[in-house]
Amino acid sequence: SKIENPITLQATIVKMLRLQQLTDSMELIGDNRISSKIDVLKELLIKLAAESKVIIYTKFEKFSRILERELAPYHPLLITGAVNNRQEVIDKFNQDNEHKVCIFTDAGAYGLNLQYQCSAIVFMDTPFSIGKSTQAIGRIHRIGQEKPVLVYYLIAEKTIDRHIRNILAKKQELENLILTWND
Repeated sequence: SKIENPITLQATIVKMLRLQQLTDSMELIGDNRISSKIDVLKELLIKLAAESKVIIYTKFEKFSRILERELAPYHPLLITGAVNNRQEVIDKFNQDNEHKVCIFTDAGAYGLNLQYQCSAIVFMDTPFSIGKSTQAIGRIHRIGQEKPVLVYYLIAEKTIDRHIRNILAKKQELENLILTWND
């Protein structure tokens, strides 16, 4: 009966988003700059950015700005809903080797083609949908891609990240079962 109350449902969704923000960086909620995910990302980028360009996805625009600041040595480019010149940013990313990282929010997940310059994707927070992940990966994994595409999900253990990942794994199992049932 509690779920029928729209206010309760709305509060639950907001709490889930806040929990996800906390797993990304304490700075999203307060003044503390602690983020184990950013620390892990920096270690990962040492190898990845030496070999290829990297796309980093987050659903939070404020977190994308934090990433832009923290990853300054890689001269990151940023595509959020506030960017009007997406194609100019992509052209710069594809043509200029100084820019090793491009940070996307959901605004960068659709309608872009990056397979020629990039072969790694890092999801800082897990999308709530398998389709969103597939769409984001599809930006660089297309016909013409010559390198293997590496996909990383940074998941904080014992958090909402792990819970969402488990739900998505169950959904994927069900989808696979349904799609192969007729075979």
